[in-house]
Amino acid sequence: MLEQLNIASEHLSIALERYIHVCLGVRESYTRENTFPKITYQHSRQMDTELATIASYDTQLQRAKLAISQVRNFSLDLVPVHSLPPELVTRIFQFALAPEPHEPDWSQDPKGVGFPQSPDYLAQVCSRWRQIAFASPSLWSHLNFALHMSRYQGHLPRALSYVARASQLPLRLYISEPCEIKQRNPSVFEFIGSIASRVLALEYHSGGIECLAPVLRSLLSNSRAGTLTKLVTNSTSGHLNSFLLTAETWTALDDNGLDNMSPCLDISDEQLEAIFAPLTILHLRAIFPRWGSAAYHNLVDLRLTSAFRYSWSSIREANLVSVLKASPGLRILHFALGIKHRSTEIVAVPLADLEVLNIKTVCTYAKHLEVGSILRLIAPGRRPLRLTIENAVYEEGPSMDETVQFFERSNITRFCAKEGYPPVKRLLPRTLNLEELVFSSCKLTWRANIDLSNDQYRASQSPEPAPFSWYIRESQVDLDDILVFYNDYHPRSLALANCDVYDAEYEEPLTEDELWEFSQSACFRSYEGLSPDPTANWDILD
Repeated sequence: MLEQLNIASEHLSIALERYIHVCLGVRESYTRENTFPKITYQHSRQMDTELATIASYDTQLQRAKLAISQVRNFSLDLVPVHSLPPELVTRIFQFALAPEPHEPDWSQDPKGVGFPQSPDYLAQVCSRWRQIAFASPSLWSHLNFALHMSRYQGHLPRALSYVARASQLPLRLYISEPCEIKQRNPSVFEFIGSIASRVLALEYHSGGIECLAPVLRSLLSNSRAGTLTKLVTNSTSGHLNSFLLTAETWTALDDNGLDNMSPCLDISDEQLEAIFAPLTILHLRAIFPRWGSAAYHNLVDLRLTSAFRYSWSSIREANLVSVLKASPGLRILHFALGIKHRSTEIVAVPLADLEVLNIKTVCTYAKHLEVGSILRLIAPGRRPLRLTIENAVYEEGPSMDETVQFFERSNITRFCAKEGYPPVKRLLPRTLNLEELVFSSCKLTWRANIDLSNDQYRASQSPEPAPFSWYIRESQVDLDDILVFYNDYHPRSLALANCDVYDAEYEEPLTEDELWEFSQSACFRSYEGLSPDPTANWDILD
C-alpha cells in the first residue's frame, strides 16, 4: 500500500506542477499587453468552472491530509501512549473520570446540573481514543438528569446514547430537581422506567418536592429486586421528616402531627422492601425509608443527616438502636439528626468493623444534639477509627462523660474537631494511637472548651499519645494555646492553613513574619489560599 502511495504522490506532484504551469501561462497570455484584457463570456464561464474545480481539489486534498495525519498519529515515536494496550488505556480513562463531584451547587446553578461531558471529551481527542472509549462500556454507565425543561431537553438523546454504549452494564443514575420547578416532561419518567431494572445506584438531589414521587415511582415500580445497592436522597428544601411510603403505610399526618409531605409510591410495601433489601450504601438527607425498613439491614455505609442547619430531622433513640443493630458490619456512619425519647439505660451497639464516624451536632434554632447522646450508643471494635465531630460547646456533665468513655473504648487514630475546640485535656490521653489531629473552622469563642479538666486522671498520670501530625485549618487560634499544647503533647508537625493567629497583646492577627520566631522551634508550615485538607479522603476505605 505504501508503494502505491509513493507512485500516486509522484504522479500527483507531476500533474500539479504541470497544472500550475498552464494556469500561469493562461494568466500571462491575458496580461501580456498593457491594455486591459478583454475576456469573452465563454472564457469567463470557463474560469468560473475552473475555480470551482480547484475548490473541489482543496476539499479532496483535505480528506487525504486527514487520512495521512491519522496514520501518522499511530506512530509510537510521536505518540508513545499508543503503545499501551486498550485495556490499560481504558483503566487510565476511568481514573481520569473519577471521582466526580456530583453534588450540585444550587446557589451557582439553580436549574441543577448538566450532563457529564468527560467521556465525550475523551472520545474527541483522536480516532484511537474514540475507538477505545466507545468500546469501554464502563465509561458510559453514569447518567445525569436535571429536571428542568431548559436543561433536560438535550439530556434525553444523550442518555439514550450513553445507555447504548454502556451495553448491559448496571447504571448509576443521578437526578437533580431544582426549586419551584414549573415544567416537566413525562418522557423523562418513561425513560427512567425503561432503565430501572439496570440501575445499580440512584442519587436524588431535591431542591423541591414536585418530582420526587413520580421519579421514585418510575424507578421503583420497574426496578428488579437485587439490583439497587446504593440509594442517596438529598433534600435541600421542603422536608424535615419525610419517608418513602406506600399506600399501606401512608398517613395524613406525620409523627409530629403535621401534614404529611412524604411521597406515596404506587407499589406495594412488599415490593418496596424487596427492592431495598440488597442495599449496602444508604446516604439519606431528610428523606428516609421507614425506620423499620429492610433498607437499613446489612449496610456498610450509612449516613443520616438533616436538610436544614436551623431545624433538624429526628429519630427516636429506640429506632436508632434498631437501625444500628441491623447493620453489624457497618464501616462508615455519618449522623446529624435529633434524638428523641432517650432511655436512661442503654447498651452500646457493637460495630466491630466501624472505621469512619462523622457526627454533626450544630443546629441554629433547635436544641443541639449532645455528642454523648450518640456516642454512648456505639461500641467500635479495634479497627483504626477516623472520628469527626462538628460541635461548638463541650460542657461538663453526662454528655462529656459518655464522650470520654467512647474515646476510651475506641482505637481513634485520626480525630477532626470542627466549629469548637475540643477539651484536649480530657480526650487526648485516651487516644494513644493518634496519628492525625485536625482542628477545622474553630473559633476563639469556643476556646474555653480546651480548659475542661475535671478528670479522674491527674496530669502526671495521664499517658501521652504517640507523636502525631497536627493540622489547624480556617480557624481562629490563640498563640499561647499553640505553645502550651505543643509543649504538653509534642506533635510531630504542625500545619496552619488560612488561620488567624492572635496573641494576647495584639487585637489583630499576627503576620507571617511575626510567626517566624515560633516556627524555628517547631516543624511548622503555614498556607494561605488553597490548602490541603487532611480529612478529604477519610471516607474512602481500602
